[in-house]
Amino acid sequence: AAATAIVGATSVAAAAPVLPSPGGARRAEPEEDEEGDGNGKWWAIGVVALLLIAGVTWGILHMNKTPDAVMVVVPNVVGKDQAAAETILTNKGFVVGKVDEAASATVDKGLISAQDPGAADSKAKGSAVNLTVSTGPEAVTMPDVRQLQYDVAKQQLEGDQYKFKVTKKEVDDTAPAGQVLNTTPLTGQSVQVGSKVTLFVSKGQVSVPNLVGMTEDDAKSALRDLGLKANVSSDPTSTDPAGQVISQGTPQGTKLSPGDTVDFTISDAPDPGGTDTSGVAVDGAGTATGG
Repeated sequence: AAATAIVGATSVAAAAPVLPSPGGARRAEPEEDEEGDGNGKWWAIGVVALLLIAGVTWGILHMNKTPDAVMVVVPNVVGKDQAAAETILTNKGFVVGKVDEAASATVDKGLISAQDPGAADSKAKGSAVNLTVSTGPEAVTMPDVRQLQYDVAKQQLEGDQYKFKVTKKEVDDTAPAGQVLNTTPLTGQSVQVGSKVTLFVSKGQVSVPNLVGMTEDDAKSALRDLGLKANVSSDPTSTDPAGQVISQGTPQGTKLSPGDTVDFTISDAPDPGGTDTSGVAVDGAGTATGG
């Protein structure tokens, strides 16, 4: 029973004792299940966020990715006019790039003389093809090849600088054989690369040898070695041995061009002390002897 103390006129009731709860006193703490649920929720949010970021990144990369190019073989348009070349390239899926002009000794004016990239190359559809349009052969100045030997002049004129088509025409002249006397076109004239050119070349001249006293065969051989021709006549009244040259129409030392003709005469006298066609021996006068 509770005791009551009386102090003076005031009475104070004694405090009731506090009894410990069963099991002893303990501090209030949050439930373990509640803490575990909170951590799992944040992990889930983080994973979703990472997936969203990865998806957005993948989408951006694939949106900017260039699709694989379609490869096409470049057609050959060399030799075509510009309009036709552009049509061919466009129909194949190409675009015409830079168009230049250049001289050409082999392609007519106004036609395509070169292309880049070249024909048969494989390039991406939509690529540019550059074209070069021929302005025709380049003009050059005819060089002076006079007094040169024909072979030297020909080599120079047919070289890469001129590419001329050379024709040779031989003429009689006192200049050494094979020497160029003149040209057509003339020296200094403007000529297109690859044009036809004529060279007038000296046949040259030789001195006629002395043929008198030679046999007919020896005389012909001597003239042939000099490029000269022989015209032979005979003199039956000659007393010189038969077949011997007794005179020549063109004097010794005369200058002639190769191909010219020299006249000479041989003796046609009977062979003294010979035999006639019947086999009977004859003297110099043709009288039969013995038998």
